[in-house]
Amino acid sequence: MFAFVGGNKRPKKTLEGAVKALADGHDGEKAIYDTETGKVYSLSGEPTVILTPAEYSTVKTILGTCALVSASAIPFPAKTVSAMISSLSPALAKDAVVSAAELYKTLRKKHGGGEPTGSDKAG
Repeated sequence: MFAFVGGNKRPKKTLEGAVKALADGHDGEKAIYDTETGKVYSLSGEPTVILTPAEYSTVKTILGTCALVSASAIPFPAKTVSAMISSLSPALAKDAVVSAAELYKTLRKKHGGGEPTGSDKAG
C-alpha cells in the first residue's frame, strides 16, 4: 500500500494510483510512503529522501560553506566539508567524492588543464 505523509487521502494500492490521486490537487500531502518497503517517494512518484532536522541543518551548513568559499578568498580547511558529509552518511560521502571528481573533470575540460589552486582544493 502507498500511504500519504500528511493530508487526509486514503492509501492506494499502487504508486501510480497514489500519484493519480494527487492529480486533482493535494491537501497537505508531503510525500508518498510505501508501507511494505519503507521507501519514500515525491508527490510525482520519484524516489526521494527525507532529512531529519539535524541532517537538514548539516546540509544547510555544507551548502553555506561552499557558497562562502566560492564567493570569497577565505582559506578553508579541505577536510571540514568532507567530515560534515561523512557525518550524514558514509554512502553519501562516497557519492560526494564521485561527484566532486566528475565536477573536476568537467571544469578542467572547460577551463584548462592546470593544477587546482589553493582555493580549488578547499572544501
